[in-house]
Order: sequence, then C-alpha cells, then structure tokens
Amino acid sequence: MTPRTINSGRSCLECRRRKIRCDRSFPCSYCIHTKIRCAYPPPETGRRPAAQGNRDLQNQIDHLERRLLALEQVVSTTRDLLQTPSNLSDSDTLQIDHGVLGHHDSPSELTSRPRQPQFRSVLQVLREADDRPLNSTRHEPTLTIRLWQTYLEFVDPLLKIFHTPTVQRYVVDSMANEGTLDVSRRCLLFAIYYSAIVIVPARSCHNVFGAHKTSLLERYRNQLEKAFAEANILRSQDLTLLQAFVLYLTTGRRDERGPDVSVFIGPVIDIAYAIGLHRDGADVNLPPFDVEMRRRLWWHIVTLDVRIAEDSSTEPRTSLLSFNTKMPSNTNDICLDPHMGNTAVCQSGKTEMSFSLIRFTVTEFALRSLFSKQLRTAADCETLDCQRRLKELDQLKEGLELRYLSCCDENIPFDFVVAESTRLVLAKIRLYLRRPPLTEHNTVRPFVPNYWKECVDILGHAYSLRRYEKGAKWLWLFQTYVEWDALAYLLIYLCFNGCAGGAESAWKTAEDVYHHWREDPDVYRDRRWKQIEALWLEAQSGRKRDHMVSRQSHLCGPGQNPGFTDAPNNLSCPDQPAYMRRLNHTSSTTNGKPEDFRCERNYQPSDSHLTNTAPTGDTSLGIPQQLLTGAEDVPTSGTRCEWSALLFERYFNVLDKNSDVLSTSI
Repeated sequence: MTPRTINSGRSCLECRRRKIRCDRSFPCSYCIHTKIRCAYPPPETGRRPAAQGNRDLQNQIDHLERRLLALEQVVSTTRDLLQTPSNLSDSDTLQIDHGVLGHHDSPSELTSRPRQPQFRSVLQVLREADDRPLNSTRHEPTLTIRLWQTYLEFVDPLLKIFHTPTVQRYVVDSMANEGTLDVSRRCLLFAIYYSAIVIVPARSCHNVFGAHKTSLLERYRNQLEKAFAEANILRSQDLTLLQAFVLYLTTGRRDERGPDVSVFIGPVIDIAYAIGLHRDGADVNLPPFDVEMRRRLWWHIVTLDVRIAEDSSTEPRTSLLSFNTKMPSNTNDICLDPHMGNTAVCQSGKTEMSFSLIRFTVTEFALRSLFSKQLRTAADCETLDCQRRLKELDQLKEGLELRYLSCCDENIPFDFVVAESTRLVLAKIRLYLRRPPLTEHNTVRPFVPNYWKECVDILGHAYSLRRYEKGAKWLWLFQTYVEWDALAYLLIYLCFNGCAGGAESAWKTAEDVYHHWREDPDVYRDRRWKQIEALWLEAQSGRKRDHMVSRQSHLCGPGQNPGFTDAPNNLSCPDQPAYMRRLNHTSSTTNGKPEDFRCERNYQPSDSHLTNTAPTGDTSLGIPQQLLTGAEDVPTSGTRCEWSALLFERYFNVLDKNSDVLSTSI
C-alpha cells in the first residue's frame, strides 16, 4: 500500500466543500472512507514583485488626478453657490413649477421640463465686493449719457436683447432720480454701464469716461453684483432681471475678473424655463410686445448656451425638442410699443434685428445638425452623414444670403462686418464638417484634398476682418473666437510641408494669426493655446532645418545628397528633430491594419538613393515602404515619413477629440 503524504496547512477540495476537518493526508481519511477521489488545490505561487509602473500609464493617472482635483474645486464652488431654498411658500412653489404658461397645454413633442431655480443667491460672494449702500453711488448725468451712447453704438447693434426706446426712458429717469427705480431696472442699467466699459479699449477708456478702465470695471462690476444680490436674482422670475443677467454674462466674457459663464449658464436656463420662455408666448395669447421680448431673450440664452458648449466641449443644455419658442420678428424697435395690440409685422430686408436673427439661425442649425447625438454615426455612415450636413449648410447659406446678406451695403462698415462675419462662420462650419475624421481603429486620416488651403483662406479672412478699422467698434464680439481647428491643422501641415509649393502664403497667414493671438492676454487662459504654441515651435524647427538642407544641397551640387549617408540601409539626417526621432520606432502597415498618416518631407534626396536602395525594416528615419497616393495635399517629391503621434495628439487636444464642437457663434 502506498504511504499517504501530508499536505501542510491545506484541506482537500471535498473537505473544504463540506466544511469538515481534514487530516490533510493524501488521500485524506474522509475521501478514503467515502471512496471519493481526493484532490487538493494547486499550491500558491509566490507573490510577484511589484512591476515598475508604465510611464505613459502613470502620466495618464497623474492627468486624471489633476482633472479630478480641478473638478472637485468646481463642484465645491458650485455647492457654495447653489442650494435648495427652504423658505418658499406654497404659492411660490406652484408658480415656479408651472411657470407663466404652466396651466396651458403644450405641443406633444415638447419635453416637459419644469425647473426650479433651486439655488441660494449666487451673490453671497458678490455681496462681499462692496459694502457701500447701493444708492450712494450716483452717476453724473454726463457720465450716464456717455455710457448709454457707448452702449447704443458698440453693443446694441450686436445684442438686441431688449426694447431700446423703453430702456432709454429708464436711463432718463435714473438721471432725474435714481432712487425711484426698482431693483430690476437698476440691475439692467448697471449691466448696460458695465457692458459699455468692458468693450471699450483700455487706451480709449480714459479719454471717453475720464477714468482708467480697471477702476471703472471694478466699480460697475461691484455695483451690478450688489444689485443682483439685492434682487436675489436666482429666485426671481422677473424678465428685466434676466435680461440684465444675460447681458452681464455675454459681455462679461471679455472681463478677466468677470463672471464664470460656464457656472451661471445652468441657473440662467433654469430661470428661463421657470418663467416659461421655452414656450412661445403667442400660443397663450400674451401681449404682442411681451411675445417679442420673450423671444429675443430666449434665443440669446440659447445662443449663449451653444457658445459655452463649444468652449467647454460639451453638449448644450437646450435642445430643439425642449422648446417651441419662435424666433423674434425681423423688425425695428421703432415699430414696437409696450401697449401695441397687433402682432409685430416682419419686415423684408435689413433691420436692427438682422444680425441677431442671423446668429439665432446659425444657432438653430448647430443644435439641429452639429450637436445632435443621433448624427454621431459609425465610421461607415460618416461620409453619407457629412454629405447630408454639407447640403443642409448650403441651404442655410443660400437662405441667409437671400434674406439678409443681399440687403447689406458693404460700403457701410456695420453691414460689411455683418456680411463678412456671417460668411466666415459658415466657412468655419464647412471646414469643421470636412475635417479629418477618426477611423474605426481610432486613428486619423488627416489628408483631405485642399483642406489646408481652406484653413489658409479662413484664417486669412478672419485676420483681415479683425484688422478692419472702420468696423473696430463691433469686432469685440469676435475677439474671443479663435479658429483653433484651422490654425492647428495648418501648423501640422507646415511641420511636414514647410517648403512645399504654396507654403509661403501658408506661412505668412500662420505667422500673422499666431502673433495676433499671442498679443491677446485672454488667449493664455485657454488650455488649447499651449498646444498651438507647441505646434508652432515644431513647425519653426522643421522650417529652419529645411532651409539648412536646401542650402547644403545647393552647395553640394545636383549629384550629391548632403542630407543622407551613402549607406543604403542607414539613411540619416543631421539635426533630426525630436518628433522625427520618435518616428524611428514606427513602421508601415502590418497585418492588414490601416496605415498611419504620412506626408512628404521636403528633404529632396537624389533619385539614385531612392531607386537603388531597398531598405528592409525600419531605417533611421522610419521611412515606410508604401507610397501615399490620392492625396492632393502631399507633394510628389521627397522622402516619406510617418506622422508624429505626438503632433496629432496636440492637434486633437486643440479640437478635443471626444466631442463634435466648433466655433459656430458669431
């Protein structure tokens, strides 16, 4: 009989299953008694030593930790600003739940979204800005007139939020006796004064208003925030207060110490829903004047929401299915009156509302065709979807040209700004729709025929518009709209084609645009600018190297190749940049996988070196074996290199590869 062995410290599987004591012999006594095959679990292997963390993985973890920390700070700030009110009466709650239109049926396709502005006044923090009584800061009549006139010239043509003749009566009343105005009207006036200060250049502010811009901004910002705090705006359903707040958020984007619009846009939309702005006033027989004002305000809120979504790479909070509010009438303020009994008549041609209606129309197109999640289809449907949206864009452009732009006299500075800015934003949308898509393998196909030329046209067009002196007073609205995608793609193109045909005009445009934005202090607050600077340095490095190789080639003569050694399998290039050295570890298509992006690098080696060599495997430049064909953007001469993964990571960091957003707002 085979002697039994003893297993130290472990019970057999059957004894463990039955939870009985095992004598740990093999076979054990119980298994012998029951005539069951005795088996023991395999021995535990020794604990492996902790492996060294992967550097890329660690970097991603560090990045996520930083993002979470930043998010925690935002949540903490928001929590301090927002909390559920506890002292609302039943009647107040009922009013908020139903809004102005709550007792009337709405179309079935609308999403019912009764919202409560469940926030403590955001202005607990704002109250700390200035402890002086609000009415103690009186304005001299001359200063009030200058501020109002500045607003009428600089802001009102672009932002038709309210009825100007009505507000002008508030201005006159404030000069007579400011204390007689209620808090909502004071908020609106302070928002107007603040907006006038924000958009005036600092160098002109002292000449116009007799004080430095910094001190004036601080003064009016504090007064406005105290007025909002006194009005308890986030628990109010006053239309005038909401007009003031929307104006404050829209123009405050140009103020370094202005409001955090991404935080406040949510409460603003909640208030708008509570008031019932998302339901068209004509459906419930509201007065015609109120219908027009509500429509104006609602569409300005939606436009601001879309703009914030673009900046933050998120979806808008509003959608076309959540409201049925029509666009306001194309009519001048003089045709409207608070006591009017008939519906406003839309005029044909150019009016004071034309530019705002153009913005609203583009916003509606963005909500319908650019932000809709249903349009984000699989890769095999991308082409069809793109063609459909391009067709819709052509229809949009045709409609805007016929309805508004054809009526503009481009000899008039404001008309010129309206027409050119509209055509520019439509071109930017077209560029966005044709941008290089991600493939099913999560790689990028960057070469779209003549795409870089479209980038040059858009950047040059935008740069010229911003330097249009006659329209300078209205260009403040466009100063925060950087053509990120066009600039990033053009710099990537120049990194690899800096000496290709037509590159000089591309370099001139890139230099003008880059240096223009580099002088703007606001651009440094955007995370994408760091990626633009990195791409700019890469492009400059490649340009200098190309010039050096070109000079060496000229000195060596046509039969020599200074950029490469004579060894057929050891191609090398002096002064190889970092992003080219990283390509040494990449290879061409393997196992049927799609090729990486390649473009021509203009080193111009002699034909003998290319035809007489057949390198196997990777060379020092990582030259792939396959030739790229069918891409008009790629020069036909020179060696080929694979696209740098780091450069494209920067490109998609600029675009935010996880979202489909662009600058559609004007």
